[in-house]
Amino acid sequence: MNFTKELNFIKKHNLKTPVMFYSEVLAERPSLLIKDHLKECDIYFAIKSCYNVPLLRFFVSQNFGAEVMSEFEYNLAKLAKFKRIIVNGLGRPEKFIRKVLKDKSSTFIIDTDRDLDIVKDYLSRNKQKEVSLGIRVRFNVTQDKKKKNHYLDPLNKLGNYDDSVTYHKFIDLVHTERRAKWDIIHSHFTINEVNPSIYTNMLKRIKKHLSFIDKRYGISPNRIDVGGGFEVYSEKVSKSLKHLFEKLSVFFQMNFPQKKLVVEPGRFLSAYAGYVIGKVIDIKHVKNKSWLITNIGTNVLIPNSNARYCLLSPVEVKKGKMVGITDGITSGTNNVIETAYITSLPNIDDYLVIGGVGGYTDVFSTFWGYAPFTTCNYLKSGQIKITRDKKDIDHLSSIFFKK
Repeated sequence: MNFTKELNFIKKHNLKTPVMFYSEVLAERPSLLIKDHLKECDIYFAIKSCYNVPLLRFFVSQNFGAEVMSEFEYNLAKLAKFKRIIVNGLGRPEKFIRKVLKDKSSTFIIDTDRDLDIVKDYLSRNKQKEVSLGIRVRFNVTQDKKKKNHYLDPLNKLGNYDDSVTYHKFIDLVHTERRAKWDIIHSHFTINEVNPSIYTNMLKRIKKHLSFIDKRYGISPNRIDVGGGFEVYSEKVSKSLKHLFEKLSVFFQMNFPQKKLVVEPGRFLSAYAGYVIGKVIDIKHVKNKSWLITNIGTNVLIPNSNARYCLLSPVEVKKGKMVGITDGITSGTNNVIETAYITSLPNIDDYLVIGGVGGYTDVFSTFWGYAPFTTCNYLKSGQIKITRDKKDIDHLSSIFFKK
């Protein structure tokens, strides 16, 4: 990639690096891949992975819905004008739950007895209302010991086992109350996945379970939601992702011809769209490795195992000088990129470009160590617009540090 236009924009507007960019052109690649290869599927963007409103509006233009976990994310989805919303999560305020139940464009996912009690009370007080409901279900599954998956942890906080009291209370509600419409059975069960067998095996379990429920109660959900968990899009894994979506699509249509598949991709869609431009502010040599110390702080680029940050400039090579990209935080784990190889070392004050940063960056950014990044959106038209600048950051900072 050539970043001349972005660098000229930074200089023209006297922007202080680091500067974050979200590209609609880059966002379009994973969007088209999933739409082209996962046929007849309802796609809901998991807003928890990105709060950038212009990018959210781009996903609206792709006819995606939104999956939200809180009232803030719900309001953000409404601001971006998503037409379909799935409301997930725990600990949601009662007033907010009632607002969602009233909203015909939303499906409320039940996860606790309290959720059920609020729904029942809402229906008793609003005799003419119908509500669109789902429930997050989990099954006893043997884990692969070689690949730990916290979603399959027996004590994971999310979801209800199919033999739990809460789940049977839900079944009783949608069986006896005609105004309680069972829209979705929800089951998120993996992360960073390109293997279709994990999805197809879980769908076999769901099919068997729904067959039992249908025979016993004569009820069934309209849609089956397998959550997200797809590996982050990149050119390297695009072939594997195509294979995953094609296999999942064929399997679902063969086994659930009367139902609709729902997926909730987050990082898969947003991470590839984001890149940040900063500077090398120091270089430290430790044996055969050079640490490039940057002003791109890990207050925004949170260092965790699910991140897929990559060095775009200087360009990474397979063999060359070994470098790590880090900031000045005195923690051995706070590194933007642990190890990369480049042809030659940059100089102090040279620019660095880090890619794959469009997921869980603005969402988790804090003021510790560094200020949040100035943010721009690079539109398909070729226009670059500042969406959060120094004035916004200064305003946030004044609130944060107000005595």
